[in-house]
Amino acid sequence: MPGLKISHSMLPLRISTKGPDNTADLKISVLNSTEEEKLVSVDINIITKGLVGFDKTMVHRRATKNIGMIAPGEEKSFTAMVYATPQTQEGPYTFQVTAFDHYLDFSKVLDKISKTFDIRVV
Repeated sequence: MPGLKISHSMLPLRISTKGPDNTADLKISVLNSTEEEKLVSVDINIITKGLVGFDKTMVHRRATKNIGMIAPGEEKSFTAMVYATPQTQEGPYTFQVTAFDHYLDFSKVLDKISKTFDIRVV
């Protein structure tokens, strides 16, 4: 699936365990650089063990988003909140984002592409 490209950004650049706000916005973007429309969903997994998650209780370490149809040359984005606690150990936490190219509906997968990156907790 060389036609789909994943990019990410985060605001703020790292998650602080000090102070009242222990969250960051993780923005995931998927670009369709093919000549045909694609039905796309995205999974985000936190690979590193620790007190980081997609909810305040750190139970959810995986987030899924059904993006839908992406036209040729179009880019679609969504934001996932990443949470930490004052007890979260400092250091890098590895995230893996996987974009799935579906056929007809979200139950059939044609192909997938993954990207791995680290988010720092300070």
